Amino acid sequence: MVKLHALIIDDNPGVREALEDRVESMGHTFDSVGCQDDALIRLKDQGYDYILLDLELPTRFGKTPLIPTGTNLLGQIRSSVLHRHTPVIVVTAHGHDSPDLATRVFKLGANDFVKKPFENLETAIGDAIARRLPSTDRTRTSTVEGSALTPFTGGDFIVTAEAVELCGVRLCENSSGRIWQIINLLCVRTAKGILPACSGKDLADRINVERGEKAIAEAVKTFRKRASDLLAEQVGMACDGNDIIATTPRGYQLSPKLTVEIAAGAKRKDGKVPLLEKPDVEERKVWFLAQLRKGKRLTRLDYEKQFGISTPTAKRDLSSLDGQAEFVGTGGAGYWKLPTCKGVGG
Repeated sequence: MVKLHALIIDDNPGVREALEDRVESMGHTFDSVGCQDDALIRLKDQGYDYILLDLELPTRFGKTPLIPTGTNLLGQIRSSVLHRHTPVIVVTAHGHDSPDLATRVFKLGANDFVKKPFENLETAIGDAIARRLPSTDRTRTSTVEGSALTPFTGGDFIVTAEAVELCGVRLCENSSGRIWQIINLLCVRTAKGILPACSGKDLADRINVERGEKAIAEAVKTFRKRASDLLAEQVGMACDGNDIIATTPRGYQLSPKLTVEIAAGAKRKDGKVPLLEKPDVEERKVWFLAQLRKGKRLTRLDYEKQFGISTPTAKRDLSSLDGQAEFVGTGGAGYWKLPTCKGVGG
């Protein structure tokens, strides 16, 4: 079961530690920051299941804590596409818990208002989590016309040089940073044509991430939430993020529900395929034969464009198919298909 992940925002180290202990005792994980700037950095790319927010905050370390900083941050959270539905529980010190302030933060989008020393904190967290919308771990109701979402059963997962799409919905782009790199590694099939399963440590090592597997877990979690929300909003599908990037005993792996395809001819401006590492000859041949089994007729040029390789390399690869495919036609205009009899043309 995936643990809930919280963001704790409070400038007082002692209070932060107390909140961390309470959150951890509930079996949840957390990130903890002490100012508005650090919170915004976390919120930019990381998805959270809920947020604990102290209102009296400094804009950055060393500045004077002010209540308007906290209320401004609450407004920024609610204006964020990633966090517009994330439960926010305001935690406030005595002396700043007037009815007027409580009314104001509720109007700004807070889910609850808990006075220090947080006697009802666990109840507030539980209630906020139960009411959250949208959610990645339960069927959700579409906000469009109030119609029920269609359960996700699978679809075409297309990787091009520019973007990743599922069921026609663009989930991320080549400017999306870490998740783009992760997906490109997960879609490189093994020599047996199997989508790889990679541990967080392995991915962190291959991408060279300083914060290691924790940073990988954060990137995957954020992507799962974003993908789930986009599919619900744009095509009315209820998709758990694990239906796209699954967590298996061997690590992260693209879900078997997906039909994964790297678009033929996809190249970046530098002329290379979008993958971080080019597949070796056996992996290239596995992809080629898989396309033929789908009924596609591919030319040598298609093969070259797919992997960004030279004509001599393509000819050498294709000539070693050993009867697994046959060549029809002559020269560059000819194409390859599955054999109808033994023997390979060329």
